Parts: sequence; structure tokens; C-alpha cells
Amino acid sequence: MEQPKIERMLHFITLLADKRGYTIDEIAQKLELSRRSAFRYIETFKDARFVIDKENGRYRLATNKGCMKELADTIWFTEEEAYLIKRLIDELDNTNSLKAGLMKKLAAISSMTNLGEITHNKAISANISNLVSAIKGSKQVVLKNYSSAHSNTQQDHIVEPFEFTTNMIDVWALDTLDRTNKRFKISRIESVQIQDSGWQYESQHKSEALDDFRTHGDECHHVKLKMDRTAKELLIEEYPLSENNITAVDQNHWLYEADIHKIEGVGRFVLGLYPYITILDSKELKDYVKEVAVKIMDV
Repeated sequence: MEQPKIERMLHFITLLADKRGYTIDEIAQKLELSRRSAFRYIETFKDARFVIDKENGRYRLATNKGCMKELADTIWFTEEEAYLIKRLIDELDNTNSLKAGLMKKLAAISSMTNLGEITHNKAISANISNLVSAIKGSKQVVLKNYSSAHSNTQQDHIVEPFEFTTNMIDVWALDTLDRTNKRFKISRIESVQIQDSGWQYESQHKSEALDDFRTHGDECHHVKLKMDRTAKELLIEEYPLSENNITAVDQNHWLYEADIHKIEGVGRFVLGLYPYITILDSKELKDYVKEVAVKIMDV
């Protein structure tokens, strides 16, 4: 088999092993294939006893079934394992010629979407470390004095953490109080206390795919923005995954085009940089910006 085809097949496996899943259009784009060829890849892997699940239009490998279970157990790093390995690699001096290669290989066989800058804040690092241990050990934890932006309160939450989002900014966990799955921002946790009690509701654990602005839900809004260099750079800095949906118009302007779940996420970004951004598509986004602007003027 030709080398490019082998590399593409391996890339296909790493894509679908990501828990977030990918749409057929995303698979085709990332593998530089037609939609028809992307569907053919999926059918080929199914014929080879790989179990591929489809949920909400997103395909992912069922890593606990068929061939993928054996493969995952031997060569695949979970996000938690990859984080711990990355911490060790980070200890290497930047002049070490092996460092970049090790990081690249880790990214290729881990479930972390982006192995970019993981925070060096000691408190957050300690919280992440405890959450990693809790997930590995299937333990409940107490999120001490979690500061909620929605309710404007600070309180403890007893939860069952089970999955991190990109760059470990948030953690998905089941709140044992109301038995609902929630996304907790790690920077808002004062401390994480691992409990002796194990998971009690594992069958109810379920995360949701996030858009570029880290929002989730059943809604779908198509957004298209034209940005200058300032807005483009700030968008990538604040929301790294957005870079995959940015294309250059000329030397000074770029387009961002993607489907998002909630208008509020992208809306807050646009409002903060409105002089540098033009909304080309999304009536809902334009209406949201106008509504907020009117409220500001009435203050």
C-alpha cells in the first residue's frame, strides 16, 4: 500500500478516536477526500470489525468494542495519560533535539485535540492533577468553592469527573446533586478533593461536542465573519480551535466561517472587537449584537 494512503488511514483512526467525533464533511476536509471517499473509508473500517458510532451527525470509533479495543489498549493515550506525559516532556530543556519530536508523536497518538500551552499556574495545575487521578481511579470529587458565572454564587459540588475539554480548560462531570452532566471551568475551582467513594452513575456520563467558542447544545447557527489582523490573532489566542475555520482574504483580512451552537459565545467576542469585525452571515448574530448594543446605550 502506498505511503500516503497508509498515513491517511492512520489519520482517519486518530480522528475518529477523538471523543468529540467528526461530521462527514469535517472528515473529508481533514483527510483531503471527497464526501463519497470519506463514506467509503467508514464502510471499509466497519468491514474490518471497527465499530463506528454515529450520534448527532458525528462519527467516532467505539474504543471499547471490536478491534479498536485491542488497538486502543496498546497504542492509544487517553487525554489524562497524554497530559501526564506532556508534563514530563515539558521538563526537558528546549535545546534538547528530542523534545519537539516527542511532542509531535504524543499528539499523533493521544486524544488531546491540542497539546499547546497547558497552564503553569500551580493551583490550576494541582486541580488538573487531582482531576486526572480521579478520572483514572473512577472516583468522586468535591469541587471546593466553585464560582459559577451563571448563578453568581460560590459553592461546593460533589461530582463524578469523566472527561476534559480542549487544553483542559473545562472538565465534564456528573453533578451528584441533580444527576446532570455539566461542564465546569477549571480556573473557577478553588481546589479539588478526591473522595473515597467511586463513581455511582457511570452509565449516565455523557459529554457534548463543543463548538469553537466552547458552547454546546442542540442549536446550529452558521456564522461568517470578516476580520482584520488584530481580531484574527485575538480569536486564535482566545479560541485555538477557531484557527481551523479561518481563511485569508488578503494580507490584512481574514474570514472565519463555521457552525456554532449558541450565539452568545461568538456574540461576546464580536462585541468586544466590533470595530475590527464585520458580520457577513448570521441574522441571529446581528440581532444579538444590536440587542446588546441597545441595552448598553440605555444604561
